Amino acid sequence: MITFRPMSYTLIDCGYFQKFEKIGDFYFVRPSPQAVWPSQRPVSEWIKKADAVYERYSEGKGEWKIQNKSLSQSFPIQLNNIQMMMKLTSFGHVGVFFEQVPMWSYLQDVIQKRQGKEFKILNLFAYTGGATASFLKAGAEVLHLDSSKTSVAWAKENAELSHVSDKKVRWIVEDVKKFIEKEVRRGSQYNAIILDPPSYGRGSKNEVWKIEEDLIGLLTQLSKLMSSNFYFMQLSCHSQGYTPLALENLLKNYVDLSKGSLKSEEMVVTSESGFKLPSGAQALYIAN
Repeated sequence: MITFRPMSYTLIDCGYFQKFEKIGDFYFVRPSPQAVWPSQRPVSEWIKKADAVYERYSEGKGEWKIQNKSLSQSFPIQLNNIQMMMKLTSFGHVGVFFEQVPMWSYLQDVIQKRQGKEFKILNLFAYTGGATASFLKAGAEVLHLDSSKTSVAWAKENAELSHVSDKKVRWIVEDVKKFIEKEVRRGSQYNAIILDPPSYGRGSKNEVWKIEEDLIGLLTQLSKLMSSNFYFMQLSCHSQGYTPLALENLLKNYVDLSKGSLKSEEMVVTSESGFKLPSGAQALYIAN
C-alpha cells in the first residue's frame, strides 16, 4: 500500500548552479542555472548525502548517477492535498516544478469560494497534471491538454493517485494552437484558463511552438474562450526575457481590468539556508 506525507519536498541548499533537495524520503542534487551564488554548505556534503545526482553534459543531455540502490526510478509523494508520482527522467526532471505548488493551493481556494457555480477550467501545456488534480479536488471541471502522450498518461496516473480520476476531466493529446482554434470555432467557453508555455516545443504531429512567435496569437484566441463569468487566468513562464512585468503587460491586453485585478511576481522556492531560488515568472488575473 502506498503511503504519503504532507508536502514531501524541501529545498535544502542551492548555489554554484546546482540545488540540493529532499523529495519524499530521498535526497537529490540537480542543476539549477539561476543559482549563481555560492552554496551555504559544501557541495561535497550534498554529493555525499545524495541518493542520486543528475549530471548534465555540455550538449544539453545528461544522466542520473544513482548512489542509493533502494531508490527506484519512480516513487510517490504528497503535495498539499494531492498525490503525485515522481520519476527520474532523462532530462533531469522529476515530474513537478515545485515553484508552481503554492499557486495550485491558492487557486483551489478561489474555486472553493465559488462552490455551487459552474467552474470549467482550461489547462494548457498541462504536463503531469498537478494543477489538474488540484482543481478537480476543489470541485472544478478541467480540460487537460498537452502535446505529449507520455505526459498525459503520467497526469492520468497522478489523478488516480489523488482519487480524482472519476471527476469531470477531459484528457487531450494535441497541439495547443490547433486545439484552441477548433475550440474557438465550436464556441466553447471557460471560466478559467492556466498555461505554462515552453520556450520551444513540438506538437503531437510535429507542429512547432516558439514562444516569441506564437504566444501573442494564442492569447488572442484564448480571449475568445472566456465566459461571461470568467474567474481567473494564470500565465507562467520559464523563458528568458519573460519577466513578471512582461507577463503582466501581456495579460493586460486580454483580461477585463474593470472586473478584476492583475498581479505578477517572480516564482521562487526558499531553501533551508534562507536563499530564495528564482524559478520563472507568473502573472495572475483574478475577477472581483
